Amino acid sequence: PRGVDSEATQARITEAACRCFAEHGYSKTSNQEIARAAGLTTGALYHYFDSKADLFAAVHRHVQRVLLGIYQRAFAEETTCVAQLSAGLEAALAITREQPKLAHFASTADLEIQRNPELSAMLQPDSQGVRTFFTQLLTAGYERGEIAPGVDVEAVVNLVVASLFGLAWLRSQVESQEAYADATHAFQRLLRGALFRTQAAGRRPR
Repeated sequence: PRGVDSEATQARITEAACRCFAEHGYSKTSNQEIARAAGLTTGALYHYFDSKADLFAAVHRHVQRVLLGIYQRAFAEETTCVAQLSAGLEAALAITREQPKLAHFASTADLEIQRNPELSAMLQPDSQGVRTFFTQLLTAGYERGEIAPGVDVEAVVNLVVASLFGLAWLRSQVESQEAYADATHAFQRLLRGALFRTQAAGRRPR
């Protein structure tokens, strides 16, 4: 059916664009390159997307849906904020191994949006979806008594969202998957209160 073919073609273009943006960045990627990666002519690509910015926005929305879906499934299996966030981090870590191009796009997307005003104007509403998701999660945790009294939930949301975006950005900066996994696991320990000691245990031998 024509509708099915159209959806399949759009998905193919989006996947190709994700690979190209991840490999070369927004400014160095052309629509011609994306069309070639998708096995289409440039004219055919413009039948589905009006501009490179539209393509980037489509990829960004797709990646947001994928990542939010991963977190939602991971969170559904846990009952506390710390366990939910830790499970979500583990699921996101698996994505960096299984879908490295998608993960790399996610790790650099926010910087690309900040650098390019046309992207910022298009994607500002989409970024609120992530924030809303974590606001609901942490508000529920606050109501269960899992957040210390006197701490503003909005401040916790800011901290968690900034930390997750920071971890995503870190993937594009470290040299190996192992180094990224180590950082993720250290953050999980931080969430559990098992990273720092309130009293020094003595100097360790080097």
